[in-house]
Amino acid sequence: MKQATLLFFVFNLFFACSGGASDLVPEDAPRLKVLSWDGGGIRGLFSLHVAQAVDKKMGGSADLVEQAAWLTGTSTGGIIALALASGSTLQDAIDLYQNNGRQIFKKDYWSLWRKIRSLWEETYTDTGLVQQLHTTLGVDTKFQDLHKSVVITSYDLLGGDVRKPTPYIFNSLDPSLQTVDIWKAARATSAAPTYFDPYSGFEGHVLIDGGVIANHPGGVAISEILSLYTLEERDDILKQIDMVSFGTGIFYKPMTPAEAKDMGKLDWAGPISGVMMAGASELVNEGLQIKLGNRYVRLNATLDHPIPLDGVSFEELQALETLALTYVEANPEVIDRAAKLMQ
Repeated sequence: MKQATLLFFVFNLFFACSGGASDLVPEDAPRLKVLSWDGGGIRGLFSLHVAQAVDKKMGGSADLVEQAAWLTGTSTGGIIALALASGSTLQDAIDLYQNNGRQIFKKDYWSLWRKIRSLWEETYTDTGLVQQLHTTLGVDTKFQDLHKSVVITSYDLLGGDVRKPTPYIFNSLDPSLQTVDIWKAARATSAAPTYFDPYSGFEGHVLIDGGVIANHPGGVAISEILSLYTLEERDDILKQIDMVSFGTGIFYKPMTPAEAKDMGKLDWAGPISGVMMAGASELVNEGLQIKLGNRYVRLNATLDHPIPLDGVSFEELQALETLALTYVEANPEVIDRAAKLMQ
């Protein structure tokens, strides 16, 4: 694990390596297949249902997760990546969200009081979250036990001995990570501000949700993969990367000039995080499209109404499944492209 000095690479990645998606890739070049999982709380259920459709489209000739060399994730996507890398199936992960979402986001007290209380402290304790992480990932499972390489994002509010807050990335090939419990990384990447306390289980670090810096972790994953190679090797390695990226659904709320005018701190308190996260994710998405070309497939849907990170009611869970099924039916060519890329 390390304080990330490479996250800037997400933004200059597409200028750091010469050439572009049009460069010829040797047919016999080994492929580095990457599955990328966005943050989004309970909306990770949408990602998993879409991934299951891609897996089904592969027709049993190859397993979606098995084909991947790397899994990368932010927040809920980090939990998914770690679960799959430690041996869980897509259905296992779906069951986690469908059956245990209410334990993770446990609403112990009256809704109105919970909303008022969240103005000055986190909405939830981490008791249910940690319990489910222990159950799903294991209490003693280490990074060295994983079946796949992973990159998990977080942000360090303290910054270790130098006291410099910075992105904090868990790369499973980092020698210092090998004996670290993976549930701790999952707890760190999912420490969503206002929802859960920051995670202080790593001495000298106060870690929060990776979504604050990279809700779409695909760019971070590429920078971490390339960091394992010499400068001379990176051009060729980049040409060997195939990536399928799963979003968690996005709700757009355009603002008219009249609505955006005269907005103060209280007015921006609600929408600002969503605007920043969605904007940053779109920049990463566009950059990956430019650099990887047809070796990159993004699967995401537009929500017709907002579903919050902690939307764990029966109706909200059902809506996420329906959204995924509708998306799959409406976008067969995207599902087919993802399946072929991962075979």
